[in-house]
Amino acid sequence: MSESSMLFTVRLPVVAPLSRLEAERRLALTNSAEDCVRLLAGFLRPHTEYLACFVVRDDVAVGRFGVGQGPSAERVAATKVRLERASQEGMASAIAQALGRPVGARPLLLPVRVAGELALYMYADRSLAPFDREELAGLGAFAASVGTKLARLAIRAELDNETDAGDEDSPYTPTPITTAKPRRATPLPSVVVDVHGEYRTLVETLCSGRDSDGSAETALMRTGYDALPALFEVFPGPLVAGVNSELLELPRASECGPLLRVLARQRRVALLATLAEAGSAIREHQFWATHLLAELPYLESIPELIQRLHGSDLPLRRAAIRALGAVGTMNTAATVEALRPHLLPGVPGRQRRLVVEALAAMRAKPIVPILLELLRDDDARVVRSAGRGLVDATGRSFGADLPAWESWWASHRGRSRIEWLMEAVASNESQARKRLVLVELVALSGIDWDTEGPIDGPALASLQARLRTWWKEQSSSIELRG
Repeated sequence: MSESSMLFTVRLPVVAPLSRLEAERRLALTNSAEDCVRLLAGFLRPHTEYLACFVVRDDVAVGRFGVGQGPSAERVAATKVRLERASQEGMASAIAQALGRPVGARPLLLPVRVAGELALYMYADRSLAPFDREELAGLGAFAASVGTKLARLAIRAELDNETDAGDEDSPYTPTPITTAKPRRATPLPSVVVDVHGEYRTLVETLCSGRDSDGSAETALMRTGYDALPALFEVFPGPLVAGVNSELLELPRASECGPLLRVLARQRRVALLATLAEAGSAIREHQFWATHLLAELPYLESIPELIQRLHGSDLPLRRAAIRALGAVGTMNTAATVEALRPHLLPGVPGRQRRLVVEALAAMRAKPIVPILLELLRDDDARVVRSAGRGLVDATGRSFGADLPAWESWWASHRGRSRIEWLMEAVASNESQARKRLVLVELVALSGIDWDTEGPIDGPALASLQARLRTWWKEQSSSIELRG
């Protein structure tokens, strides 16, 4: 039997495997529950020999559709398994047995939770190799994203009756999931709505300024993925006085408002939803999500941030450059490789200059050879941007003087950037340049120093001695850690 003849309720084209980032992009654009489930099945399908979806109704998992070489659509629809197993593995084995899957199949069961409530199970198996840890993490994370999206749809009263709790005593008649039929707005089971209502109350408390003891913020942090729909309903939330999206220089996003602070603290949990907002058609959402990505410095954000460099919105471009710099600070080598194709001669000059600025914002040793090469560029503005980047990275002010930079690099390439900066303080650089370098060194070392104080005579000598002691201890620690 062909795969297409066994599809039940969800029609999946045979296409190349979706990357996680592309799947998340498509999920952000979906507007119905059936589309979310279809996308999840399409994302899982390349990893499986057989795939089946089960809707959880009270304490029963009810079969909805199957994809692949396995049970017929009718058998899947007639399959019900009670949720009485002690573990996910036990439930997976029970579903495999109910479907008559081969003994050698290695089953996997992915739960999809909507606002904390179990809504779906995606059953998958294959006989050739077990699912490895990294693969499981990626599949499970996307299933969690689908649950978050379903919760957001439910909030807007657009989740159709495919996920409603049914009457267990009445005969079960499977209803096709199809976008061709008009949908009626129906709520989730009341317990789910109540849970989401609690999240909204916490968000309202957080944003109203009444969370003086931090209890609402702590509760939202502990909730993790399930709180994201309520947080993003009011994104970016209230901002502190004097802050707006038209400024070219801003404090960190976590210092700009309470909701942004919670999302920054969520780290990777908030990443994919933030990426979706960065691609929003609403300019305020786009800007604050882009600014927030500087505190979620993961490689997955690079394609979205590069897109933000293309527009004419100057504050947004500056926010994207800062975020790319933050990603590169945490993942320098990988970020450099991702940006390198955007520096090739065929790329428009304006875009190349902005990418150079993003490289310069990393202030890391690996960018120096690239910036040195760009000093030979035909575009004078690219050359100037590269020269400024070298000054920020090294603390030395040779501008666009290629021979001076090459001479310096030949004698310093084997030393650390911290040593470069400490040497710059002792050089004949200007007072303004030395102060900028010292501010960075003090921030890195944690040494207490009045950044407005004198930078010559005994005061400077004392600070340099403290910095040398700190670096000696730091470098020894690095050597011991390998």
